Amino acid sequence: MNEFPIEYTSTCAQSPLVFSIMSPTLLLGPLHELQWMLHDSDLVRLMRSTRVLYVDVYRTVALPWLFYPFGLLARSTRPVPALRCVELGNVDHNLHHVFSGDGLKGVRVLRCKNVESACICLLSVALESNRSITTLYLSGNRICAQGALCLAQAFKANVSVKTVDLSDNRISDMGTSCVAEALKTNQSITVLNLSSNLIPPVGVSYLAEALKTNQSVSVLDLSDNLVGCTGVSYLAGALQITQSIATLNLSDNSIGDAGTCSLAETLKTNRSITALGLQFNEIGDTGVFALSGALKINQSIAALNLRENQISDIGASYFAEALKLNPRITFLDLSSNKICAAGVASLVATRGRILPSPRGGGPNVGS
Repeated sequence: MNEFPIEYTSTCAQSPLVFSIMSPTLLLGPLHELQWMLHDSDLVRLMRSTRVLYVDVYRTVALPWLFYPFGLLARSTRPVPALRCVELGNVDHNLHHVFSGDGLKGVRVLRCKNVESACICLLSVALESNRSITTLYLSGNRICAQGALCLAQAFKANVSVKTVDLSDNRISDMGTSCVAEALKTNQSITVLNLSSNLIPPVGVSYLAEALKTNQSVSVLDLSDNLVGCTGVSYLAGALQITQSIATLNLSDNSIGDAGTCSLAETLKTNRSITALGLQFNEIGDTGVFALSGALKINQSIAALNLRENQISDIGASYFAEALKLNPRITFLDLSSNKICAAGVASLVATRGRILPSPRGGGPNVGS
């Protein structure tokens, strides 16, 4: 692999721009200093050798020249074969140099953190025609409903993005309705993370309607929202129709026993879900009774996370009975419940390798 023989760090105490590249290894400081050392052609050559690009800009010192190299690449007639991952943090509207033209051509993974909402709209326009980005991480940007609307428009046209992380963005029900509308036509997104978005039951109803026709989403994370038992009932209705969801994370949604019972009825017929996260949901023995009854029939679920609920020895005995009839389950997390020695003994007697783990772990069905 050819490396561009430059390593440059700024002596400025508040260096506003850092390029951090691995393989080849390269560290660049502010471009207003660097431009005294390199011609445009040298800078383009340097960018062409980069595989991972990290840009972190303090808003207080952000200036248009910070994205000068992206402007060069956008005007270049040659593709950028090496650049594969770009991470942008703490940037403002000057990002138009990145998102205009072919500034993101060839990039496969894009991660944005703490960027202005206007930048999300610019990104959405770029995504409509971009065919290289497959993974989009937009967690923690507070894009709200307006940003979700812009992205939804892009998802209707984009056919390359497969993984979308919109967690911690406060999109609420209005933003969820926009994303749901896009999912009715988009058939490329396979992983969708909507955790920590203040999504209420009505927002889940929009998403549930979309999932009835969408056949691409296989991993859905709705953890740490406001789903409740009502929202779960909407989702359960969709899961009776769609058979594409394989991993479902509903942790920390206060679904309780009522919501668990609703979900259990669906699991009797659903054959797609293999990993289910229900931790931190105030589920007691009543909910476990319904869930264990479904597990006696369901033969698809392999991993079940019920950590931090209100399950007692009685609930453990329900699971023990279900495990006798269900050899498919290989991971069951019952840690931090109310299970004592008697409940542990019943589980061990049934399936010695499945125990209420004191530290959790297992497949990725929520943490």
